[in-house]
Amino acid sequence: GLADWVDPRVGGSAEVAPGWAGPVRLLFIDGDHSYEGALADWTAWVRHVVPGGVVAFHDVDVHPDVTRLYHDLRRRFRLPEVGQANSVRLVRLPE
Repeated sequence: GLADWVDPRVGGSAEVAPGWAGPVRLLFIDGDHSYEGALADWTAWVRHVVPGGVVAFHDVDVHPDVTRLYHDLRRRFRLPEVGQANSVRLVRLPE
């Protein structure tokens, strides 16, 4: 029942993101837990997120590199945290 909301793609972020044409309202980052891997996911996909869209990071406060990247990005881009559930943290992009 999610076909109207979810468009699944199979492949790595760097492979799939360049071919993406539609807007993303919610980006969920949960893959490679290294700093570089999570940063690559962010870099590949954030350009597709609509202004005011939400980015969810999984495993904050669980994996040190994900935690560090999350806080680095929040500081660098002044992203407000708009939600949290267990190890998932949500930030909103500027309008």
